[in-house]
Amino acid sequence: MLKLLFTSITLKLSLLILHLDIASSKGMEIGRMHSFMHGVKGYVSVMDETTIQINGLTYDGEGPGSWFVAGKGDDYIKEFVDLDGIVVPDEKNRCTQLRRYSGETITLTLPGKVTDYDYLSIYCLKFNHNFGYIGFPDDMKIPATENSQWRTQKNVQACEGVDTDAAENREPTCVPWPACWDKPDGDEEDDIDGEDDEE
Repeated sequence: MLKLLFTSITLKLSLLILHLDIASSKGMEIGRMHSFMHGVKGYVSVMDETTIQINGLTYDGEGPGSWFVAGKGDDYIKEFVDLDGIVVPDEKNRCTQLRRYSGETITLTLPGKVTDYDYLSIYCLKFNHNFGYIGFPDDMKIPATENSQWRTQKNVQACEGVDTDAAENREPTCVPWPACWDKPDGDEEDDIDGEDDEE
């Protein structure tokens, strides 16, 4: 009887450990991306404090000058909105505008922590058009970061200097986070416009 009870307890503990391991590898599931346009779809999970994974990401790549954008505030639920966020490098840590995705699973490393943001959007900077988004809940339980298999970069950079008038020909530059939120208003944009006028 005692041997049977011990075996039963051992089996339950083994199943619990297996369940926790599977949950850890999947991260915390946040939900499905809301789509406004261009067929945006995907299921988002938080893998650790700096990393998210989008499963089954679909986007037709036809948006003019679109990037992953993360930021604060609640305006991200609107389709046409001037989002005050930062451009997040893609799954290959590039700052180029987004390509077509056809049901792919990608991993993004955010500048800073996931809890620094309220949303992630596929966003057209040229026309302030929100193609699709996921909101991050306030009560997220972030999986442990220590020894995380997902955390491949410790100091990811945010993309800055996106030239929406020449999105096909020029890549945005990268600067250490959180410089995108700290940049002065007006001066930098005037310089960029001036350069375009001279060309």
